Amino acid sequence: MTTYYLIDGQRISLREYRRMMPNVFAFLPIAVLKFLLPLGNNALVPLIDRLHELEWDELPDEASEALAAPVAGWERLGFRRVCVMRLPNPQKNRYLAAVLLLAPDRLSHAHVTYVRRPDGAFQWTPVYSLFRDGTLGMTTTQKHELDDPPGVLRSQQPAGLAPDELWQRHRDNLAGPWAEFEIEPLEPAGVRTTALEVERREVEFHLARGVLVPASDADYDRLADPDD
Repeated sequence: MTTYYLIDGQRISLREYRRMMPNVFAFLPIAVLKFLLPLGNNALVPLIDRLHELEWDELPDEASEALAAPVAGWERLGFRRVCVMRLPNPQKNRYLAAVLLLAPDRLSHAHVTYVRRPDGAFQWTPVYSLFRDGTLGMTTTQKHELDDPPGVLRSQQPAGLAPDELWQRHRDNLAGPWAEFEIEPLEPAGVRTTALEVERREVEFHLARGVLVPASDADYDRLADPDD
């Protein structure tokens, strides 16, 4: 069962707003309004209890066209496709799908992601390694906005970085700043389990800190596409 939440903008820190809005002229009004008005959000955020897998041919054209080239780039590096997943969302203007790929040495996996939301369409890729103590090392081109949950090591990379460069930077992290951690090799089933854990860990962290609040039935009815 998927449970939906809303973002409480009052609980987002100024540090996080600053990351979202590097332009000072966009940031300052939000900084003032945070202390004066409730800052709501019209996005339904899902907490999933299973991976929602689909076939490549089931992706909408916009997603398959955006994902085809980067996925092919990872496959040329020897990464093996594990599955295609999506996050369920009943809103017409929001969509997220990702192709999960496992490295040939089974020590890393890439989540080649396509996102559509009201402010545009985006493609990004986090590369993960799971360490035996449960820590996740993440080398990612996804923009850093909200804080990461505890137990996530982030290495921020520029948008549009080619797969070979991103994988090399991830391996540099494993050999350098993260060398003290012992890596857990994964089979495809472990990639699926880790992908689910990544989604759940993030939502549960922001729920615990009050940034996410339960969406009521009225919220759902107001925001969901009636044809979904």
